[in-house]
Amino acid sequence: MRDPGSPAAGPRPDGRPAGPDRPGAFLNGGFAASFRQDRQEGTVLEYLNVIAAGVAAFAFGAVWYSAMSKPWMAASGVTEEQQKAGGPMPFVIGGVGMVLAAGMMRHIFGMTAIDSAVEGLTAGLGIGAFIVLPWVAMNYAFGQRKGLLTLIDGVNITVGSGLMGAVLMLF
Repeated sequence: MRDPGSPAAGPRPDGRPAGPDRPGAFLNGGFAASFRQDRQEGTVLEYLNVIAAGVAAFAFGAVWYSAMSKPWMAASGVTEEQQKAGGPMPFVIGGVGMVLAAGMMRHIFGMTAIDSAVEGLTAGLGIGAFIVLPWVAMNYAFGQRKGLLTLIDGVNITVGSGLMGAVLMLF
């Protein structure tokens, strides 16, 4: 089986060249250099892009957990009083974590030449569902946490990662 990124593989399904045939792919040091040239790596816009993607994922989580607060508290065993006593630190950790995740996702997208919002959405959904969620599910299983908690958190992880990926590729 040929590598889908090889020149013999032909164009991608959307008609754009695949692999080394991509315009500028090897002229400037490979895929990553071509991507950086297209996306203007290191610019203020790029950093704002990463922050916007982190904020989008964080905002989805806020909406999701607001809607799922009662089932989440029941599944996690956390009372409303305990949640309120937690202070702002979970929000700070969550916000910083989302921006860090968006930064790493941006780096991965650059190395793999993902360059459209649809590709970003698809890759983000895949990262959430097939890389992050299995670890969370395993940890919850060993911790004997309820399956509903895995489902609630899994939707946040998967959809949040998809939104993050799409926003990263919007600009």
